[in-house]
Amino acid sequence: MSEQTPLKILIVDDDELDRIAIRRALAKAKKVMDIDEASEFAQATQLLRVNRYDCLLFDYRLGGRNGLELIKKIQSEGLSHAPIVMLSGLDDERVMLNCLKEGAQDFLLKSEITTNSLVRAIRYAQERKQIALQMRFLAQHDTLTGLANRSLFIDSVKRAIMQARRDNSYFALIFIDVDNFKNINDTLGHEAGDELLTTIAQRIKASIRGEDIVGRLGGDEFSVLISGVTTQSSLIKIAQQLLESIREPVILYNKTIHTSISLGIATYPTCSDEASALIKCADLAMYKAKQNGRNNYCFYSEDLQRLADEYANIKIDLQHALVRNEFELYYQPQINASDGSIAGVEALIRWHHPTRGLVPPDDFIPIAETSGLINPIGDWVIDKACLQLKTWISDYNLEHSNLTMAINMSAHQIQQIDITEKVSLVINKYKLPCPQVELELTESILIDDLERCKTKLEALSEQEIQLAIDDFGTGFSSFRHLQQLPLKILKIDKSFIDDICTARKSREIVKAMIVMARALDMAVVAEGVETEDQAILLRELGCDKLQGYYFSKPLCAHDLGQMLAHPEMIPAISDTPRPVDNKLTILLVDDDDLDAKAVERMLKKQDDPPKLERAINGLQALEMLRARSGPQIKLPYLVLLDLNMPKMGGIELLEEIRKDTKLQNSVIFVLTTSSADKDKVAAYGRHVAGYIVKSELGADYHRLSSMLNVYQKTVSLLQ
Repeated sequence: MSEQTPLKILIVDDDELDRIAIRRALAKAKKVMDIDEASEFAQATQLLRVNRYDCLLFDYRLGGRNGLELIKKIQSEGLSHAPIVMLSGLDDERVMLNCLKEGAQDFLLKSEITTNSLVRAIRYAQERKQIALQMRFLAQHDTLTGLANRSLFIDSVKRAIMQARRDNSYFALIFIDVDNFKNINDTLGHEAGDELLTTIAQRIKASIRGEDIVGRLGGDEFSVLISGVTTQSSLIKIAQQLLESIREPVILYNKTIHTSISLGIATYPTCSDEASALIKCADLAMYKAKQNGRNNYCFYSEDLQRLADEYANIKIDLQHALVRNEFELYYQPQINASDGSIAGVEALIRWHHPTRGLVPPDDFIPIAETSGLINPIGDWVIDKACLQLKTWISDYNLEHSNLTMAINMSAHQIQQIDITEKVSLVINKYKLPCPQVELELTESILIDDLERCKTKLEALSEQEIQLAIDDFGTGFSSFRHLQQLPLKILKIDKSFIDDICTARKSREIVKAMIVMARALDMAVVAEGVETEDQAILLRELGCDKLQGYYFSKPLCAHDLGQMLAHPEMIPAISDTPRPVDNKLTILLVDDDDLDAKAVERMLKKQDDPPKLERAINGLQALEMLRARSGPQIKLPYLVLLDLNMPKMGGIELLEEIRKDTKLQNSVIFVLTTSSADKDKVAAYGRHVAGYIVKSELGADYHRLSSMLNVYQKTVSLLQ
């Protein structure tokens, strides 16, 4: 037979005779017991810190203190999870009830102590303790993942603070939110969502140490308490491990799911020394990580707290803004690319704050969305914009009878059950033609909830309300989304328009967008048009409407009405080809700022200073050269080329130019390099007009000045 494992017992009693009596009773038991004794409070707590016991036998009275105080200390500091049997010489039911209420599992009068009664009390105490622990586990742990629930996690944070104060140590909280989790529930169902959450919980636990605490705060939010942390770098490592672990694909119902998480990190005592404040800090940091693009981490800072305070203040003010009539709509015209007339307007909300002045939508719309105020504000915008469209159509019935009104829609508005009825009701109220009302949706709306969004949009489209996708190219929509949804208008984001005249890639991307839109029977609007050259090029590429500061900034209703009444106010789009650029342009390709400043100083001394452009590496220069090689540009660059640059050096750039027939005969190079480097470019002699050695330059680039004069004379003879 195998030896019995001894039952570890601690007797705490200040009466030596009572301790002897308890020992004698236990010695007669069949169960082997290993017994420790303590005669006073401090000795008992010391033994509890270094030993693990199977049962604790406490005297109710311990000199000037009592066993109830010892129970409270055990619970507050987590000294032991062993069952407790309280022993007392007082036959007092009130004392017994107090002991059981404070956490004792059984109560035994000393006068009734026998071997059987004491063994029975220990056994019952163990059983009751086990049941209590099971019930406590269920009450303090998440039923799906088995992780600590919100209540237990907060208690753990409080205990960690007490421990850190005693030890003068540090710990960290990491708040975790699953990115776009709602899509899983909506597309695969809640069972798949639960399975994903369980997998994520397992991966989080596997990515951290065993002594660290993981909790599920609710929904798709998790939390981790990291103890003993001393440096930010160690937390960064943990955060990266968590990100990488969750990024691993998950197979759910034979489908491969790719997911990610956003992490917020707060540390004790740097961020706060109070549990609730520390939790808030980690939560704020997590939301900041989401705003930064998801799938990353963010540390809490005082700047985040200021943003949170600002959020709270704006939220309070927003609640009164509608009632106080502080909102106003501004309107930006959309111009027909074909004839330069006003085809429509986009309604843009502004907030006249009593102390902040005119607040742009980017500063308050996100707060309105998260605070639940976006729907009443959105309803006001729809009503106000449709009323204004009705007014303009009535005032300019012949000239602008087909004027359209574009209205931006939030994801929260689209998710409303009665959104179709709401919009239709307003349109019918003002007797507007439905095709003249456009609703603009961002790509993120389509991605976050495609199936539900599709149903809503189809219902709106059936009413002949026009639907546009805004800021196209900046999100994550795919051809499948454009194909499945009843979208009629594609708005190209300003970021693609900015460089359309100078960057070939931007031009080709915009061209491809327009071709794609045509294939999908969609009209195209270009946003952010700021120059006539951009407008001419977009018209040549087939864009339908143009919108931007070249034509007009957003205007109040009165000023936009003046533009409708006086079309001559609209800047024209020239019908003649863009003028040939005969101005000499120097392209400096060099990552050295000192060289760039020296060239600039020299050029300013010329009677007719040429234009100076700069690229800091060969890749950027190649892009600029190709953008300049069109038919409207007859005069080539004079290129000052350094050999040693990051990403693409001078030799590599020369090789690319030699391979490009459009650039071979139209670009003259002057190398700014060392004399020892001339052999390196011998193979490109046809493209190299001359050399300038940097060490021989002097302060004003004298040699370059003379070469520039020769170059200009040569070009004038060739023209």
